Amino acid sequence: NVTVWTDDDYWVDGAKDHEQRNFRITNETLPAYAQDRLVYRQKIFYHGCLKQLKTENRTWTAVVDADEYIAFNYLDESSSEGP
Repeated sequence: NVTVWTDDDYWVDGAKDHEQRNFRITNETLPAYAQDRLVYRQKIFYHGCLKQLKTENRTWTAVVDADEYIAFNYLDESSSEGP
């Protein structure tokens, strides 16, 4: 089951300018504001996503950024090294 969200599905306006839904990043936007916007957007998305998953009675969730990954190491039974 995959649900596709847009900003309208989870956005909550914050107190600062860059936390407002109608804030736009332009060539004049300071890099720090653009970064703060990204961090705020990610925070409220994760909050909304985890809240939704809780209503679906999910028992665990891995939160992974697009630039991160999970790799599973398999135990080599023939190795004498421990896990």
